[in-house]
Amino acid sequence: MMKKVSIIIPCYNAEEYLSQCMESLIRQSIGFENLDVICVDDASTDSTGSLLDAMAVQYPDSVRVFHLPENRKQGGARNVGLAHAQGEYVAFLDADDWVDVSIYEKLYGIAKQYGTEIIQYPMTKYYEGVMQVEDPAQIKGLIVLEDQEMRKLFLAGQALTCGSQTKFYKREFLEQVQVRFMEGHAYEEPSFVYPLLFYARRVYCTEEPLYYYRMHEASTMHQYVRQPGKLYDHALVQLSVFRDIKSRAGLWDSYREEIEYYFVFTYFIETLYFAESCELKLEEEHFQEMQRMVREETPEYRSNKYLGSPTFEYRKYLELLDPVNR
Repeated sequence: MMKKVSIIIPCYNAEEYLSQCMESLIRQSIGFENLDVICVDDASTDSTGSLLDAMAVQYPDSVRVFHLPENRKQGGARNVGLAHAQGEYVAFLDADDWVDVSIYEKLYGIAKQYGTEIIQYPMTKYYEGVMQVEDPAQIKGLIVLEDQEMRKLFLAGQALTCGSQTKFYKREFLEQVQVRFMEGHAYEEPSFVYPLLFYARRVYCTEEPLYYYRMHEASTMHQYVRQPGKLYDHALVQLSVFRDIKSRAGLWDSYREEIEYYFVFTYFIETLYFAESCELKLEEEHFQEMQRMVREETPEYRSNKYLGSPTFEYRKYLELLDPVNR
């Protein structure tokens, strides 16, 4: 019988946090027997692999473990999990995070009630004993995307983030859209999430923060993305996303300004914003390549109605695209 939810967990050297993560799943009110927990050991060098194997032995009907011979980072590990997902719905959970015991019962109930392809929910960030709710959604409840104009507002308003963990997906929908994570790069999540926003018809944004995101010094955000040159991964992922969207039949013709806005904002402006706000280094050669790529890929960006709006808040970054013509 098909499980209700496949939960994909990329695991790399997570021995310190794995028990709390798994315990939060075992205690789920939806019933652990209704979960398809897919753990992908991303070539861990600690005891993560053996801990996962023990869990699979203890719960053979709910836990499956896949060991990767080499580290493929979170994007690669999630792709392996996706290839094996069999549940009616799919969710992602990082091995150092945990969830409220009611999360999947509530999300499954909403999905069935409203016929959603995607549900987005807030997260609670946990760092050094302090918890803080992060909820970027501007709209709550059901969003029905009935026509092109409504979808344009949805895309331009960035009603949904491109974070993959705080979403609940209908698996059949994922298979229809054919999305995968970009591998080998940091900031990989938009490659999976953003294309979905052009095809989903029924989306729901919840108010209850039931996902707990642990921030710590060994996490990907603190370590991997701070390595030299890794900030440029953010731009490379967004360039790949842009080219994927342009290759999909009809999307560029129907949503050119929205796609153009997203690309310039995420590829160029957001990368510079991260460099400034997070004190990350962006090499001069990468900066110049980003300038060139925006002009090449979106030569009409200056006339984009979203970038040219009087309320656009990031003009100082936009002006760096073409300082000669400022």
